[in-house]
Amino acid sequence: MNRIYLFVISLLLFLGCRQGNESMKRAKADANVDMRFEEVYAAWKLKEKEFMHYGKTTPIKRHSEYKNFLSLGSECVPKLREKVFARDGFDFVLCDVIIELKGWRHDEFDLGDYGKRARQVLKKLEDQSGKQGE
Repeated sequence: MNRIYLFVISLLLFLGCRQGNESMKRAKADANVDMRFEEVYAAWKLKEKEFMHYGKTTPIKRHSEYKNFLSLGSECVPKLREKVFARDGFDFVLCDVIIELKGWRHDEFDLGDYGKRARQVLKKLEDQSGKQGE
């Protein structure tokens, strides 16, 4: 009987430790994404003066700073949302990054008014997060 208890306790400890390791790995991965995002965002902010000379967003999308956001994947969408919501400088262009990462069509959003496009993207993100919580 004692062997059964010992086996059950050992099994529970093993499973608990394994689950803890997976949680730790997930937390570490999240921290890496956050750190990488902040690096990419800092590089983006350094390029803003250059972006001011462009009349359209198309040349900005060719920059490595823009592409670096795409390389982070959809895990960075919440951080991008925060930056767009703050409406700081050229962060409205990051709406296009969100659109690409989410797989949305660009023509769903206003193409001429960047402020309106930002509001539309933020609204769609909010609507989708509300549906996921249901």
